[in-house]
Amino acid sequence: MSDNTRHGDVKRRDFVKMLGGLGAGFGVSGFTMLANREKAFASDGNDEPDIRSKLNTIDSPIQVDEKRYERFNQKNLAYNLLSRETNQNCVMKMFQKGVTYWKSGQTGYEIPEMDPEDARTMMAFMWGANSMNVITGAFGEGEENKGALSWTGEIDFVDEHFNHHFPPPTMTDPAKLTRLVKQMARLSGADLVGICRFNKKWIYSEVQRNPMVPDQPITKKITFEDVDQPKELADRLIIPSDVSHAVVMGYEQARLLGQTSPSILNMAASGLGYSRMGFSSVTLANYIRAQGYWAIPCKNGVGPSVPFAIEAGLGQDGRSGLLITPEFGPNVRLDKVLTNMPLVPDKPIDLGVYEFCNYCKKCARECPSKAISMADRTWEGPTPMSMVGVYKWYNDHRKCLSFWMENGNNCGNCVAVCPFTKGDFWTHKLTEWTIKNIPVADGLWLTLDDAFHYGERRDANEVLRDVDITPYGIEKDKFAKSKL
Repeated sequence: MSDNTRHGDVKRRDFVKMLGGLGAGFGVSGFTMLANREKAFASDGNDEPDIRSKLNTIDSPIQVDEKRYERFNQKNLAYNLLSRETNQNCVMKMFQKGVTYWKSGQTGYEIPEMDPEDARTMMAFMWGANSMNVITGAFGEGEENKGALSWTGEIDFVDEHFNHHFPPPTMTDPAKLTRLVKQMARLSGADLVGICRFNKKWIYSEVQRNPMVPDQPITKKITFEDVDQPKELADRLIIPSDVSHAVVMGYEQARLLGQTSPSILNMAASGLGYSRMGFSSVTLANYIRAQGYWAIPCKNGVGPSVPFAIEAGLGQDGRSGLLITPEFGPNVRLDKVLTNMPLVPDKPIDLGVYEFCNYCKKCARECPSKAISMADRTWEGPTPMSMVGVYKWYNDHRKCLSFWMENGNNCGNCVAVCPFTKGDFWTHKLTEWTIKNIPVADGLWLTLDDAFHYGERRDANEVLRDVDITPYGIEKDKFAKSKL
């Protein structure tokens, strides 16, 4: 069934009529809202609404209690800590359960038995989509300065001619370099790209070199020192003290596959996102090195990506703890490359996410593990897996990951049901504009979101059988433009 015709009890045509009635009800303010909306989403001559440039820019919205904050230790990531607590590799446990479901003709939590051929197809999609992810350092955590994620670009199995030491830079103009870096990021596959000044708060204090195993953690500190190149010593990883910027990239995930969550097809969507970010991260890092600067490709590693993305202007953090972007909502994977290249930083943006998430709570309502908090933002979370001293929504990652282990694959319900995760349609853009500018209407949009059955779970076989899949499973008319 086509995604454009699947809307439950309310049809888009009825919704447009409803909007007309609402406009009349709003009176003059309604006409003003619609007029402003036309300005906000007017074409700039390239037949694509310029969403991002019409948003209010703000100073960094991340509030930090300097007296309580400490850089987060990677050994306390959910994967690592839960593996030690349960005395089993939680990732292997998840995959083992998934294989058990596959062999029995099932695909996970509350999913009925299916034909063995269909079950095998689901598993094959997942393994195929994760292939490049594994080659480029899996998720990045615990893989810092290993293989394709080498901090210097020198890889053992690569021909020596490609492990090249480049001469000093010849271009130093930040504006020119910014434009070129963004072009390369987009050329390598990033849907979104932003730049922020480097903030060492968001770098792990230590990395765990034996990740996701129940053994006691083997860790190395990350330090900042006056060295010419990033390097790893016996006791520490060193980031040069001249690090100045982070290039942050976002990659839309296959939305229709994600709507089958919690299922193996959703795991394929996230795995494909990780595969794409690995390719882009390495590609961009090598481009920066060829310009004469050093670069550290990170994927998920080195530090949490969401704060970097917020400060680079890609979006705001929501109740789920994920980044909410104006283009794709939370349906993105994030990656960053650290460098000493002089660049022009972007400004953080205000989507009205904090106000809307205060009211919505749909991700918490639909979370099968009840890991997402219904409470207000605070300064600390319920487990050691939480970063203390940052004012945000804190969730119980132990509950989330324990559900993954039982489910046999990951869960993305919070992404699938988020009202910001939508297809490309003018009413959705109007909704986002209203969330930012008329927060009193937030309750209306949540009611309509439920009435449309947005985020309702899709049948995995229906997606594979009846939907034309586009490249990477993303919607080609939703590519966002980098502001160069």
